[in-house]
Amino acid sequence: MYYNMTSGQIDRLLENLLTAYSKARDMRAEDDMQTLISFYKKLQGLRAGGDVDPRDVIILKPLLKRYSCK
Repeated sequence: MYYNMTSGQIDRLLENLLTAYSKARDMRAEDDMQTLISFYKKLQGLRAGGDVDPRDVIILKPLLKRYSCK
C-alpha cells in the first residue's frame, strides 16, 4: 500500500522538509540533515497523484515531529 499525494500535500511536505532541515542544521544534526535532503530530492520529482512508499513515511514522520513540523 502506497500513499497517494495531491500537489498541495507535496508542496506542504516540501516546505516542512525545508523547515526541518533548517532546524537540524541549527542543531548540527548531520545524519538528520542528510536524510531530510534525500527525502526532499526524492519528493521534488513526485508529481500530483504520485505515490510515497510507506517505509519512507515511517522514517520521515519522526524527523518532522522532532523538528516541530506537522
